Amino acid sequence: MGGLEEWKVLGGEGDQAFPCLEKLSIQWCGKLKSIQVLFPALKELTLSGMGGLEEWIVAGGEEGDQVFSCLEKLSIERCGKLKSIPICGFSSLVEFGIKGCDELKYLS
Repeated sequence: MGGLEEWKVLGGEGDQAFPCLEKLSIQWCGKLKSIQVLFPALKELTLSGMGGLEEWIVAGGEEGDQVFSCLEKLSIERCGKLKSIPICGFSSLVEFGIKGCDELKYLS
């Protein structure tokens, strides 16, 4: 999927499409510029080798703070253009790794 430029979850918000998804790994999608992740049961998230990734959008309005309440492990590697990581609401986070994110300026 190295040529993937856009990722959309059809059928509404991500939490409606994959309510039981616990582990997600997105790797080597160098043309993907933004991701929107809204999976309420997600425990592990890996983003790796995504050189074009510029933004990570946490949508959901008032519920945005609860979007990642189950996330325990977050790994972000080789996402050189990513400028910020939305870590608000990561109340269960135990392991957090960042490597090769040269333009990262904010953890918000």
